[in-house]
Amino acid sequence: MEEFDQKISEASEEASGSEEKVVPVSEAIRYRRRAQQAEKELAEARQELEDNRRRSEDMVRRAEQLEKDQELRRAVVGAGAKDIETAALVVKSRLESIEGLGVPEAVEQVRKEKGYLFERQPAAEGLGKTLGARQKASGQSGLENAAKKAAQSGTRADLLEYLRARRRYV
Repeated sequence: MEEFDQKISEASEEASGSEEKVVPVSEAIRYRRRAQQAEKELAEARQELEDNRRRSEDMVRRAEQLEKDQELRRAVVGAGAKDIETAALVVKSRLESIEGLGVPEAVEQVRKEKGYLFERQPAAEGLGKTLGARQKASGQSGLENAAKKAAQSGTRADLLEYLRARRRYV
């Protein structure tokens, strides 16, 4: 603002000394107000830009943290954790306490030290059929054999074997 006032006074001094056109005072005041308004808008735009940058950086940090947490959960689930939340928290604290330790190594350490958090055998990569899924009736020769054996022998064990085999197809 002061620079603008100084330029106006210099311009008026120069104008009085030469034959240049002198700007009327009302017009100079109007120019000054417009300049002040433009400076105010510029300051607001800069503040908004800074706020947007901070929010963007915060979102990037959050996204990175979520990716790390997701990787950690996948590793814990892959290791066969009984309680995923507890195992993930223990592994996360292990990662924070030991520098340079990777997620798989931390999961393996926790698995060895706190075996009660994990199943005996790690979960398989691919999921098997769910309890509700039944096998198709294409391979019924085993079922037919079990039914014939149960009918011929009449023993309770053969009958139970047949019923177990039948459950897969019905």
